[in-house]
Amino acid sequence: MARLTDLKVRSLPVPATGQKIHHDDTLHGFGVRVSPGGTKAFVVTYGKERKRETLGIYPILSLATARERAQDLLRTRNYGVVATVTYDELKKRFLVDRKAHVRRRTYDSYEWLLGRVALPQILVHISATTLTHSVKDLAPSVKSHATAVLKLLFKFAVTEGYLKTSPAETLVVRKSKARKRVLTDDELKKVWHACPDTAFGTIVKLLILTGQRRSEIEQIILRDGDLATIPGGFTKNHADHVFPVRPEVVALLSKDRAWSGWSKSKADLDKASGVTGWTLHDLRRTFRTKWAQLRLPREVAEKYINHVSGVQDPVEQTYDQHNYIPEMRHSIEVYTNYVLQNVVGTETEQMG
Repeated sequence: MARLTDLKVRSLPVPATGQKIHHDDTLHGFGVRVSPGGTKAFVVTYGKERKRETLGIYPILSLATARERAQDLLRTRNYGVVATVTYDELKKRFLVDRKAHVRRRTYDSYEWLLGRVALPQILVHISATTLTHSVKDLAPSVKSHATAVLKLLFKFAVTEGYLKTSPAETLVVRKSKARKRVLTDDELKKVWHACPDTAFGTIVKLLILTGQRRSEIEQIILRDGDLATIPGGFTKNHADHVFPVRPEVVALLSKDRAWSGWSKSKADLDKASGVTGWTLHDLRRTFRTKWAQLRLPREVAEKYINHVSGVQDPVEQTYDQHNYIPEMRHSIEVYTNYVLQNVVGTETEQMG
């Protein structure tokens, strides 16, 4: 009888004999049972054995509440929840377990990747569709790694008895090809001038000017004078990243940088700029490539974009405690002047 509505439930006929169940075709297993006495009760039928549970009597129990309870019960029966644990608690227990079995760098990557994914706290509300949606706006390489970690996380949930089956079981980890896309100056110019006057547009311009990761842009805070900081809780290596910025960047940092809806915004920017076949992370590669073309020191470039392992081996990282601030300050000035001349269009033009 299609989807149940309050009007339909109120008008259901009373059977002459026996009980009659009217099913909601939009939520398999959910329905209303009407008795010869006219009592209407919401019920859920599930499993191979077609077990049935009564949720409550209408109208004491509203249709909307009954539908929510039915959804929760069906998820519970499908996934077979054994223990009550929130998603955040599951993550904590998973990371504690992994810390004892994997290298520190692997553990840090697990923690960082799970920090990029937002999911419901109630485990039975997490489905394959929910998981797919949670990673869809991540950069391709991050998306594949995050999917792999989610599969490990929910396999752990099954092993520990929090779930009987994993909602991530059917997810496919697609290996992303190493991207080499670098935008030309002409393409950067088109993208820059097509940026909307929104937080998204501000983020894109900051990606071009600073080369930082998309996930870190919102977290940049100004510290002393021209020094910006990304707190360690948001960086890939979990260490505070301090780097100098130009006045043009300071002006952009004063604007709103909170954003969602990345896919649509990126598609709109592609259409407005006429530049396609690139990702937001390609701006980071373009930034680093441009520094190389400008003959700026490699170790300074790697320091600026926080590629800790890009140049230095572990021994050098331990003993070289120079912060490279003076060198980074000179290099970002050279780069920014280049962008002003060749991308923005003029050194005196407003950057915002």
